[in-house]
Amino acid sequence: MRTFLVLVACAALHAASGARMARGQQVESPPAGPSLPNAPYVAPAVGTREVYTGFVNRIARNAGWRTEYTDNAGRPGARMGLFMADNPKMPVAMDTALFTRLWPLRRNGEVVIETQRYPRKWLWKIKVLGTERVKVPAGTFDCWVVETLEQPTVTTSKVAYSYVSVFYYAPSIASVVKFKQTVLSGTRRGQARRAELVRLERPGKEPVGGLQIPAMAGKKP
Repeated sequence: MRTFLVLVACAALHAASGARMARGQQVESPPAGPSLPNAPYVAPAVGTREVYTGFVNRIARNAGWRTEYTDNAGRPGARMGLFMADNPKMPVAMDTALFTRLWPLRRNGEVVIETQRYPRKWLWKIKVLGTERVKVPAGTFDCWVVETLEQPTVTTSKVAYSYVSVFYYAPSIASVVKFKQTVLSGTRRGQARRAELVRLERPGKEPVGGLQIPAMAGKKP
């Protein structure tokens, strides 16, 4: 009888996981990590250099929840509320006030945000999974683990992509120290990319990490 009950419980869990996968959600148990206080949003200072495995970003401008940067090839980029990517040349329309539902980061914090770059629309689901201690080339950090699910709701493309990303945010340095992104749909389904922080340089503060930063290439901001 006990064995039967265990099998029934396992089957129920498997069915629930399958339902979440069918809805395109990341199936990942919230990590049980270190105790961290709620983390307020801290915009990276202009001039900050973030060196990750494979690329370098330099912060060029901050405006509210929006941060603009250039990479080591001189290409511009932007982040909204830290975890949402945007194109600075063609910014999406969105209600930035919704970020107050996510920040300060806290256990079980989450928000759903719709963005639009006419005629395309996307739905972003952002959720705090928990905390975790992670080791990267720049050091060891206690992090908030944040998952984002990006899904197109209106698109003019025949191939629509959706992505799930997991960010490891270290409040002690107010920076993402690791992230991984997986393509959930489209012709690139299953492809993944990862990066870890190698070195962080902030104006007026000691560098984090021990490696020298490569020279920036391309145009300056």
